[in-house]
Amino acid sequence: MWAFSGAILTVAAILVPHMGEMPGEGPGNTGLSKSQIESGPWTSDPWPELDRAGMIEAEALVVDSLVSMEGHANAEGNPAKPIRTRFLLVHGEQSRNELLHAGTVLDRAVQRMNTLMEEEVDHAPFAGRLGLHLSGNRDRFMMLLAGQLNVYAATGNEVHLHVSGRRTILVANGDAEPALLNHQLHRVATHAYLHALHSPNRLPAWANEGLATAIAWGGSGIEERVDRPEAIAMVREGAMLEELIEMDYADGSWHGDRMNEARAGLLMERALLARPHELREWILSVKKGVEWRRAFKTAFNDSPEAMARWAGQYFKVND
Repeated sequence: MWAFSGAILTVAAILVPHMGEMPGEGPGNTGLSKSQIESGPWTSDPWPELDRAGMIEAEALVVDSLVSMEGHANAEGNPAKPIRTRFLLVHGEQSRNELLHAGTVLDRAVQRMNTLMEEEVDHAPFAGRLGLHLSGNRDRFMMLLAGQLNVYAATGNEVHLHVSGRRTILVANGDAEPALLNHQLHRVATHAYLHALHSPNRLPAWANEGLATAIAWGGSGIEERVDRPEAIAMVREGAMLEELIEMDYADGSWHGDRMNEARAGLLMERALLARPHELREWILSVKKGVEWRRAFKTAFNDSPEAMARWAGQYFKVND
């Protein structure tokens, strides 16, 4: 049964593969590369365990990638080496304080995911660290993506997640509107966390995108929760959350527009509030290769459609 009580854990983009030459492939790289990172089958084979030497090597490869990006951007006045935070390596064209702020904000997003997954708050989920490059403006962001990764940044997309095997690098327009940038950075950080969690196998689209959005909202002030009021309004006007459940990356029925992401965020926000333990068990089962509907029934003793109806009913009368 879906109840309305409990402690909320709210947690947060585009995932595009390695398309240009980046320094080294690194420990644990399985050669995974897809035209759209979230589409198509991903293996549930677990990532190999890395010893201390492997983690050091993996971190060095993230540093190499960031320095390579910085050289391509040809920025001036930025720190000579990436700045290290608890979970990230941060480089870019902003001041040291701005880079540190971005890194520490995303550190907290990673810690919220650690809480959801019942890990120690300082558990390091990434091979090495998560990389973040902040470009100075939109033009430099687009030139870096096009010139080094052969990727076009569509209008409204201010953050890109580059995946090369196990290694994950965020590239962002540091001059984007702050609330939107914060939202997209949190979403990407959540996707990077899930990529690193046990295996690269994906959750179904509504859960993968909804969890990312819920994380983003949890890292924002009430007035800065991007698209949340609009998604609630859609539910009150008759949009059904159940319709999201059958949308899929592989067949193209999942349209990665912001309002689908936001409606999925409402659904996952409620699951995080009421059933965090069951949600964790479901995520781990899917990452280990159990078919997602069967895993959902085992974890929740209910159907995802029932959860969607419950969440929709809640938002008919609550914010």
